[in-house]
Amino acid sequence: MNLFTIDGGTTNTRIAWVCDGVVKKQIKIPCGAGRTAETGNNQALCRAVGEGIRAMSELCEVSEIVVSGMCNSELGLCEVAHIMAPADVRTLANHVKTVHLPEVSPHLFRLIPGMKCGMDSLETADMMRGEETEFFGLCKAEHICGAVMAVSPGTHTKLIQSDAEGRIVSCITTMSGEMMAALSQNTILKQSLLLPFPKEYDSDALIKGYRFAKQYGLNQALFKVRILRTQLGAEGIEANSFFTGAVLSADIGLIAKACGNCRILVGGSEPLNRMFAELIAFETKKEVLIVPKEHAEIASALGAYEIYQKM
Repeated sequence: MNLFTIDGGTTNTRIAWVCDGVVKKQIKIPCGAGRTAETGNNQALCRAVGEGIRAMSELCEVSEIVVSGMCNSELGLCEVAHIMAPADVRTLANHVKTVHLPEVSPHLFRLIPGMKCGMDSLETADMMRGEETEFFGLCKAEHICGAVMAVSPGTHTKLIQSDAEGRIVSCITTMSGEMMAALSQNTILKQSLLLPFPKEYDSDALIKGYRFAKQYGLNQALFKVRILRTQLGAEGIEANSFFTGAVLSADIGLIAKACGNCRILVGGSEPLNRMFAELIAFETKKEVLIVPKEHAEIASALGAYEIYQKM
């Protein structure tokens, strides 16, 4: 069976051709929900997605398109309400919204809802769009099921947890990615860090930064980055690694507290995924599986295909 899937992000949108559970081709369009926020309407997004669908249709013709992520938000193509956790693949399939979007394409669109959880209190309340689909795709790609915690580093880091039955039961969102960007580019630390961040990192400095922030707090740890560079002769990679370990300290604490007996997966791109994995293993003493780049990049398409099959 041939199917197109769309994974909408804030900055980019991915369109994939999936045939019998195998991703044959995927393209990335430099337009996302953020463009709608900038312009006040979704015309640019509709036009860009439509052009991407037409380009993909030259390779394979399909009648239906499965959409996840921010394309299904109020800033996307068509808004779909979040569903409450817990939910598995079949639950999501049961809540897929079927619509016609002639302003985008004549295809039939199947829109996967986002998820929210813990709305009884601010402490537990959270939500996601697209990460739930990516989660099931990651599990499919890695051939695992049951109780899993998936860590997806990025601009907004997501911690998604499933129970023994494979249902997503909770998610936690942090802004560690945005925090790293803001601190490194808009404070005095800009003069002490290597920008853009290199692929290499110093494991010892990473752990040192993590432990320092855990013991003395993030605010003090951040200024130590400047001390390292200007007074103690540290190289740039050492300072960057100490900085990253410090900023991620709160995330690692959340993971250690919540993971329980779950298997831990780390997605995302290098080197941040390896740094997360190293810190998690250091703190929890658990084995951490880093999802290969080729699997992480197609996880949303695989998850959308799995959900569509359950419809």
